Amino acid sequence: MKPEEILKILIGAIIIIAIVGAFFGMSQIKTDKIINWIIPVGISFFISAFIGQIIEYMGLGFLKRISINVPIGWFKFPISIFLILILIIKYWILKI
Repeated sequence: MKPEEILKILIGAIIIIAIVGAFFGMSQIKTDKIINWIIPVGISFFISAFIGQIIEYMGLGFLKRISINVPIGWFKFPISIFLILILIIKYWILKI
């Protein structure tokens, strides 16, 4: 999915939450908390996409094909080295 499409989805989600919240009588505080949770998720997505593009332009796109299987309970989740590198850089930049 392109970043423009994600931005449209996030804006649509915010509008739908506001309309549904008003329709069902949710307080403005609850609606505001939900919307304030969605906004950082969108910002985080764009930062991750930006860092991912920089990594690909540096010629490290091959890291997408290398993955580590992480067992959690009965499941094994493959996590790519590319994702791990994005998370490390994002943590280093934002100091989350």
